[in-house]
Amino acid sequence: MLKLLEKLQKTFPAFKYRNYRLYFTGQLISYTGSWLHGVAYGWLVYQLTHSAFWLGAISALSASPVLFFSLFGGFLVDKLNRKKILICTQTSSLILAATLGILVITHTITLPILMLITLLSGITDSLDGPASQAFLIDIIQKDDLHSAIGLNSAIFNTGRVVGPAAAGFLIALAGMGNIFLINALSFLAILISLCLIEVNPLINRKKDKPLKAIKEGIAYASSHPSISLLLLTAGMGAILCFSQATMMPVLVAKVFSGNAQTLGFLLSSTGVGALVGSLIISSRYKKAKAKKFIMIGSALFMAATFAFSFAANIYLASILLFFAGLGLTIQFSSVYTTIQKLVHEDFRGRVSSIYSLMFIGLSPIGNILIGSISSVFGPQMAIRVFTVLIFLYGIGAYYLHKYRLQKHAESLQPTVALAEQ
Repeated sequence: MLKLLEKLQKTFPAFKYRNYRLYFTGQLISYTGSWLHGVAYGWLVYQLTHSAFWLGAISALSASPVLFFSLFGGFLVDKLNRKKILICTQTSSLILAATLGILVITHTITLPILMLITLLSGITDSLDGPASQAFLIDIIQKDDLHSAIGLNSAIFNTGRVVGPAAAGFLIALAGMGNIFLINALSFLAILISLCLIEVNPLINRKKDKPLKAIKEGIAYASSHPSISLLLLTAGMGAILCFSQATMMPVLVAKVFSGNAQTLGFLLSSTGVGALVGSLIISSRYKKAKAKKFIMIGSALFMAATFAFSFAANIYLASILLFFAGLGLTIQFSSVYTTIQKLVHEDFRGRVSSIYSLMFIGLSPIGNILIGSISSVFGPQMAIRVFTVLIFLYGIGAYYLHKYRLQKHAESLQPTVALAEQ
């Protein structure tokens, strides 16, 4: 048993830390509940509206608060105790999930009420996102950050596998309202783990005005040749890659003539691929360049997604979604890990908030676009259009990065020459 534990810690160094093991356990349970919630939520929206446009619009609404609150949240994350922030946000999420469950069970849920709960959840997430990203550096050493980020992604994607697979059956068995209540209970796991974690938080005690601090964070991120492009890539991924998942209920109903169980099966296929990608990043990231991971992941996602848009057989579709999930996770876990490796500690919370702004805050654009295109041309054509746009962005990003690195190196040459005199 001890040898197995030693081998596990050698492969996944983040498990060396007691605090991280507690955090890992709590998140594993909580994310599974969240994915149950997500599948039921998408099906609820579609049942209330029977509209691809509203699926995209409601998803956009859930992410829109990040546009307004994320940067201020990053300022708070740099100034306050991150553990206490997470306890507050997770408690808020518990209350909102329980409220939604009760409303669905009592048949009092309406589209306006659902939109209000969605908006409040988005406000909570706008603070929770940068706090949870920056909290990792409080519980592990920076050298093992890649392992923790990969394992966090694995937690997320384990929930992504188990949640949808179970959701299809549980919705039929227990009803959507009880799914939301199960999710509410799952937040207790992460709250208990946070209470057990003992940490000396790294807090920037410098007294800054919020707007000044936010501007400094933006200036720092935009001036860094690699961080700025990685943040832009996160934003483009939110618009063109992750927004495609919002059309899954429409594809299930119109292309595969399926139900909630079919939706759970296909989402689980994506989740299995994403889980494999997460474990690859956690265990192999140090042995290959991040740039290579990003390029391979991007190519795999584009090829699999484009092929999926032509699939009419559910089993072929599930195989293609496996590779799409694998590629997408390898790409964006590498993007996120590289940002966290490069960023200076004084700006970690603010850069994390910019990442949340790009990755979540820009997703409404993608959700509305793909919902609108799907309403006119169908979800399959919308996916093909988005995949072509991803390909064009990837080519542009590759050459832009080479150019920026060259200009950065040229700007440093006079300084180096002066130092040598």
